[in-house]
Amino acid sequence: MAAFLLFPLGMSAIGVEYSHRMARTTFLTLSSRRTAYVAKVVVPSVVAAATTLGAALLGLVTGCVVLALRGDALPDLAGLAMPLLSLTVVMLCWPTLAAGLTALTRRRGAVLAFLLLWPVIVERLAGLALEQVPGLNGVRNYLPFAAARAALHNLRDESGGPDAGFDQALLGSNAHPAIGMTIFCLFTVLVAVGGGLAYIHRDAP
Repeated sequence: MAAFLLFPLGMSAIGVEYSHRMARTTFLTLSSRRTAYVAKVVVPSVVAAATTLGAALLGLVTGCVVLALRGDALPDLAGLAMPLLSLTVVMLCWPTLAAGLTALTRRRGAVLAFLLLWPVIVERLAGLALEQVPGLNGVRNYLPFAAARAALHNLRDESGGPDAGFDQALLGSNAHPAIGMTIFCLFTVLVAVGGGLAYIHRDAP
């Protein structure tokens, strides 16, 4: 859900230039289109990552204060480092991905529809369809957005508790978190690079 709130940052940074015909002004103001693109990708992504990390830390501190006031045991703070890092990196990738897709298509509406529908519905259906092909069993675990969900350590329940089945259904992937993070980051980089090439070489509207 947090990703749905953060990816418009990256999408708008690029899309507003084409919807309001501001791209030519940007290209005339800055001597390098590459610099403009990097700035439009990096700034929203860093803001998204900082917002995610700040909100998570605020929630953690608030929870610890409540537990301390009640006299309950505090959680293992050292064990929370990896979940926080995973969440921050994945949330950093979403605006980058949105910016790259917008640069490729120049259509914010299409990118919005893609990022809303593909991870939740279409990719899961595509994964099930691909697994009907001989030799592709388990491929749905390694599709980009399934990999992103697998990378989120804080959603994994490896204790075998009553919620383990629900958590696995929510993830939709049993890929190792490190592999999931690698796949999603590589996918994000490829989209961002493709968007950058399109942004740099395409004529301004």
